[in-house]
Amino acid sequence: MGAAAAAAGQHPSILHPGDLFYATATDTVSTLAKNGTATRYLANTGTSNNPAWGQVNLANGVTGTLPAANGGTGLNTSASTGVAQVTAGTWSVSAIDLATADVTGLLPPPTGDGAEYLGEHGRGASHRRDLSVSAIDLATADVTGLLPAANGGTGTNSSASTGIPHVTTGAWTYAAVNLASTDVTGLLPATKGGTGLTPRPARASRR
Repeated sequence: MGAAAAAAGQHPSILHPGDLFYATATDTVSTLAKNGTATRYLANTGTSNNPAWGQVNLANGVTGTLPAANGGTGLNTSASTGVAQVTAGTWSVSAIDLATADVTGLLPPPTGDGAEYLGEHGRGASHRRDLSVSAIDLATADVTGLLPAANGGTGTNSSASTGIPHVTTGAWTYAAVNLASTDVTGLLPATKGGTGLTPRPARASRR
């Protein structure tokens, strides 16, 4: 702070524990009070882009892709189409190959339900109030918004969804696998309830 500013009284007259200094104009200093809510971060979201406490906005406050080890996919799926699959922790988006280990069990009868369910498990947020430096905990109130597909997320809130995750040109949805569509490829072996054979085209009827 310049001597002229100090002489003119352009500085806070009262300070409290946890206050942070920032300049609002040349030789003019203000303070940002400590936030009393659990785990908040500094961002330029205040008036005139001044510092403010807040949550990390996943829609515009992050770069890169979230790794699988942190609950993401490690993929930019903004232009992908297919069914999301994981192999040894590596995510990919493609059709399910019925002739490989992509499927297990036997194909149920037409009245059966072959859908699997996705679940989420959270944990309580931290209750610390002092300023600290740590990694952002995606399982707590550290973040808000939805992580876009371009950053390794899905861009969707799947907390109440049921089904297999599908990706169509970057848009994630949750539904049963449609065996009559491009959701699948290959032939279902007899050991898994299929025939392993390519259907023969129907013959034209004779009069």
